[in-house]
Amino acid sequence: MKNSKPKVKIQNVLNFKLWLCAFSFSLFTSTAFAEPTHLTILHFNDLHGHIEAECVKNVCEGGAARMASLIKDIENENAKKRWKTLLLFGGDAFSGTLISSEFKGEAEFKVLEALGVDAMVLGNHDFDYSLPVLEKRIHEVKFPVLAANVHDKKTRELITEPALTLITWPSGDSIYVVGLVSKNTPQLTNPKNVEGLVFGDPIKTAQIYLNTVRKHKQYVMRIALTHEGVAADVKLAEKTKGFDVIVGGHDHVRSGEYCRTVKKIPVCQTPANGKYLGKLDFEIDGKKVTLVGEELIPVEKEGKEDSTVAAIVDAYGKKVGTKYDNVIGQALSNFPAMRGGESPMGNLVADAIRDVAKTNIALMNSGGIRTSIKKGPITPRKVNEILPFDNYIVKLDLTGAEIEKILNFSVSKGGGAFLQISGATFSIEDKKAANIKIGGEPVEENKRYSVATLDFISNGGDGFTMLKSKTVQSLNIFVRDALIGYIKEKKRISAAPLGRITNSGT
Repeated sequence: MKNSKPKVKIQNVLNFKLWLCAFSFSLFTSTAFAEPTHLTILHFNDLHGHIEAECVKNVCEGGAARMASLIKDIENENAKKRWKTLLLFGGDAFSGTLISSEFKGEAEFKVLEALGVDAMVLGNHDFDYSLPVLEKRIHEVKFPVLAANVHDKKTRELITEPALTLITWPSGDSIYVVGLVSKNTPQLTNPKNVEGLVFGDPIKTAQIYLNTVRKHKQYVMRIALTHEGVAADVKLAEKTKGFDVIVGGHDHVRSGEYCRTVKKIPVCQTPANGKYLGKLDFEIDGKKVTLVGEELIPVEKEGKEDSTVAAIVDAYGKKVGTKYDNVIGQALSNFPAMRGGESPMGNLVADAIRDVAKTNIALMNSGGIRTSIKKGPITPRKVNEILPFDNYIVKLDLTGAEIEKILNFSVSKGGGAFLQISGATFSIEDKKAANIKIGGEPVEENKRYSVATLDFISNGGDGFTMLKSKTVQSLNIFVRDALIGYIKEKKRISAAPLGRITNSGT
């Protein structure tokens, strides 16, 4: 990945100070604060293209323009108290709305810049539109994009900035931020999008950088800005020495799961889609950092809109226009989606894949389905929200034994890797697939069956590495386009009773 921004070769990481000086504030000899000072960290994560407010029956949530206004109010209030304010984004700007897919993340980065983001870390879905697109987006904005543990396999160079100093007081005391990306990213985006990249261990990488800056006494606070999930952030807090706070992303947590404390270190992540802003207030007294307040602030209808950000959002909305708002069919019932089990929405998508591919069975990962269909008119805009990823349908031939192996992996891993199925049925017994039937007949171990799925899965995404060596035929049809065509053909759709996958409870 070509990048004119400064990079650090892995083998020279201990000479990081020279690189740091190239883009950080000037460093001074540290002196103790004459009196305690204060810092507010504002943060959010997993925007997934949701820059427009989501309104249902005049009740609105989120929206970048409202968030911008909220941020400005807090910054202005802090300025009156002479408090510093830092705005961090925890990754996954891309993938989830029509605006995101239409403009390949351009709108999200423009909005993040307008919000005044001081730094962001790369999330797994920020690779969804390919590495060259991500490279372009990084160079279009002025704020730093961090990833300390991602490097090119051949050149050993980091793909973007790893860490930086974001605030320096007159005394020279500074705040240091390290960006860390999930090591599982090759399974969490289409693997072809990250070919040639190495995602290193976040814990080992973090400790290298912490050990390096420990020599520089001006750093009074060290922040991990991560995109790896709460469980991994907890391990990061447990296994490293030196962080004062960990601000993360990836899990789409509920509002009641905002923060937890691990070894006296706050570990925090906001809910997804720009509906909440996290606020952490710290008192810094010499080398002592104390969390004195935490708040998860909803971005609601009552909030006023920032006119500058609203204009950016509206401009992208108008570019999309109404071409995606024509009604293509009617849902006669709700089609809820879920992970880890059979769902009406999953069955519908799998049926659409099998219909266009003309195969014995079709398999769709639950994690690729991002929302549900509600009873009423269906538009292409809605289908794009359900299936925002640019995943092509592929065909391959597999034996009954290979299909059983795939279903066993799906059941054991669960979550987003749990496969929705069409053309077959099975039961779950002792966390394995049993009683598999294809076309109503028991599966035969040595018989070959035609299977349709996504290139994401056939490339090894979600851990389905057993398919990487298989010969596939691409139909060059996006999954969402298959669903649009299926709904247009049916015109009126109802959710069929569940029963393709049964759980014995053992």
